Amino acid sequence: MYETPNFESKFQNRWKATPGVESSSYTFTVDKSKKTDGMRIKASIADGTSTDSVETGIAIYDSIPRIIEYPKDFSPEEGEEFMFSCEFNYWGSGHSEFQIFLNDKKIHYKFSKVIFIDGLITLKANLSASKEMNDNNIYCQLSLHRTDGKSSLHFKSQPIKFQVLYKVNDINISSEIGKTEIELSCSAVGNPPPKYEWRKVINRKMFLFF
Repeated sequence: MYETPNFESKFQNRWKATPGVESSSYTFTVDKSKKTDGMRIKASIADGTSTDSVETGIAIYDSIPRIIEYPKDFSPEEGEEFMFSCEFNYWGSGHSEFQIFLNDKKIHYKFSKVIFIDGLITLKANLSASKEMNDNNIYCQLSLHRTDGKSSLHFKSQPIKFQVLYKVNDINISSEIGKTEIELSCSAVGNPPPKYEWRKVINRKMFLFF
């Protein structure tokens, strides 16, 4: 026999259980949650002569992590290290794990620390700028793992983008021979975009021409 849950005084008027009739399981919704809610909750069932109780851990959490530190006002050079920080609010049981992604590929980093103060968990990591990061989506993901190990919840931040400066590379030259002229083509990638000059070698001397 199951009864509609009765809440402790600190949960009343803010926590609701559905359905409002006897059931084998209930869904809980919270209005105006408090950080003290995210600890442990105790459910009791009385059968007239005795009361059975079970206590379980709960967590109250935000819906999305927030990236708060990255190269906003400058463009790092390839290989330059910069600070990346992401934060998330949650209170209660379970443990958390941060990860950083470039598009959908996990970014590996040498140094990081996680700070947890009064319901606010913050990841601080040193990342090394790469040309792959240039103007591509970077986001952080926080995973909340249940203490019973049965399942996890994953939350992704909004992506951010920034510019990375890197040297010119992948230089390619091609030619197309016509009846009266030869067309030369040159391509390369870099940030800032490369400037092109054509040079001609005559008797082992190089001359600039357009």
